[in-house]
Amino acid sequence: MDGSSVNPYSRFLRGRVKRRRAEAAALLDAWDRLETLVIGVYRLGRAGEAEELELRAIRAWMQANYRRYAAELEPHWRAVQAGGEPMQVDPFRALWETPAAARWVGDWSSMQRLPAAREALNRWLLALGEGGGSG
Repeated sequence: MDGSSVNPYSRFLRGRVKRRRAEAAALLDAWDRLETLVIGVYRLGRAGEAEELELRAIRAWMQANYRRYAAELEPHWRAVQAGGEPMQVDPFRALWETPAAARWVGDWSSMQRLPAAREALNRWLLALGEGGGSG
């Protein structure tokens, strides 16, 4: 990515983060890549080798880094809904742990997790912008 979020509101919030700016940017960049990938596979109705490679790269980054964010993100994703229902599982983890990008073909539940995860991410960015969060 070019350092700006796919989502305009996330891009705005990202600019307000003072503390932990690089850390927030790294997570946002990884999430933007994943979100773009899920939507692309869903719309295309297929996943080729390029999409599978992208998922593996994102998953590797998330496996190495997500634990730094998980506890802070949890209250935010628990406060949002997907498909009109409260989130019961971590939407970030549920998407990046998908074993193959091809599983997103026709997977409406994954598409419903995307806005819930984005809302949770934006709430987290708001908290960081207000000086919240650790570190």
